Amino acid sequence: MHASAEEGGHVRFTCSIVNFDKSTQVTWYLGNRQLHPSPKYEISYSNGFASIYVKDIEESDDGVYRCKVVSDDGEDSAYGELFVETVRSIREHYMSRTIRKLRRRVDKTKLLQRPPEFTLPLYNRTAYIGEDVRFGVTITVHPEPHVTWLKNGEQIKEDDRKYTFTSDKGLYQLMIHNLDIDKLKTSSTAPVPEQLTLPKEKPSLPAKILTKPQSVTVAEGETARFSCDIDGEPAPTVTWIHESKTIVSSLRIHVTTTQYKSSLEISSVTTSDEGSYTVVVENSAGRQEAHFTLTIRRPPPKEEIKASSAFSSSAHQTMMSSMMESSSFSSMAAEMKFETMSMSSMSSMTSETYAMSSSSLTEMTSHMEGTSMRAIGTRLQPLLKIEALPEDISIEPGKVLTVACAFSGDTKHIEWSRSGKTIDVSTGGRFHIETTEDLTTLIITGVKEEDAGAYTLRLSNELGSDSATVHISIRSV
Repeated sequence: MHASAEEGGHVRFTCSIVNFDKSTQVTWYLGNRQLHPSPKYEISYSNGFASIYVKDIEESDDGVYRCKVVSDDGEDSAYGELFVETVRSIREHYMSRTIRKLRRRVDKTKLLQRPPEFTLPLYNRTAYIGEDVRFGVTITVHPEPHVTWLKNGEQIKEDDRKYTFTSDKGLYQLMIHNLDIDKLKTSSTAPVPEQLTLPKEKPSLPAKILTKPQSVTVAEGETARFSCDIDGEPAPTVTWIHESKTIVSSLRIHVTTTQYKSSLEISSVTTSDEGSYTVVVENSAGRQEAHFTLTIRRPPPKEEIKASSAFSSSAHQTMMSSMMESSSFSSMAAEMKFETMSMSSMSSMTSETYAMSSSSLTEMTSHMEGTSMRAIGTRLQPLLKIEALPEDISIEPGKVLTVACAFSGDTKHIEWSRSGKTIDVSTGGRFHIETTEDLTTLIITGVKEEDAGAYTLRLSNELGSDSATVHISIRSV
């Protein structure tokens, strides 16, 4: 992340570190020169978050700063550039790169890539002989991971008669068909354990949401779709709720539920459909719910364009009226001097007066219209749009959480909030926000259980806004 400052000012560079441990060491450099804590440099590192505070900036502080991280697993570096205004301008630096930058194509999905992580682990199952048994896990999918199922340390090969593998949006499942005793043995030579005898009663499994519905943003009139994978024994009931009201199927709204999946589809969405939603799964063994939002993307306001058009029309009428008065005045002056002028002189003067009035009218009308058009042109700016946001995240306490969002457009205001309250990014706190030209990142160090909830990003400028929500859950260790 780059920074710009005047001489005598101050600037801070920060670096967020993932997969850190006790062996992690952090070193800061300016060019090839290593920096050490001093009255000029305040250097700190704690729980995967490193920072350097440069004080009393001079021309010699201009340059590239490097954060070098070394651990037993290897090393990595991150870079930031400081522009001292008396040396060079950050605006001129980026303006000189404009043409090349416009031609650069960036795959913004790569910004969200991270190593695979189990967000829902495997659970032990109990079943009757002859039944089908399903195991499922959820895994982060940026990029799509390669999943292998093992039994007693040996890879399971897909066989339609015995084993079936399925995957859908981060949910990976193994289905064992027509269960028999051989499939339950822990090894080929071990006897069948006593606990594998048939249960007297069919076991129960609390209702659970395996994959939560994702928050979406659509334009008015489009179709919004939500779905979730569920599990439970007996089969759970599913209820979809909008703003505390239970949703029922209608001509425009369709709710579909099977044993392991439920979906909600809203066609021709209107502003009344916007807001927070909840899906509840419940059976005799337990209950679980998940929250998500539907946001309606509205077209940019047109008031300014109408005002400009009205101004142009009004100016045109005013100029016409003014020129008509000028023409009438010239005609009166010509009549008053009729007695002292010859017929040819009067005819010449009348023609010149008319020609000047028409020319002036045309020129001034054109000038006013051109001014109006230029005024309209300067008001148009690119629309804001959130291009990519991570799916709902599950994380263990104590780790560093990073939520990155890619966007496009000229944003004037960026706000991260939780449950309707703007996130406080105070110095020395656990919450940090870093924003570049097309990416904003929320960082939470030392995650705690109370950090769970819905986090909303809102972007805005003079022409409109866009928002998106991601749900964070904390896993118990």
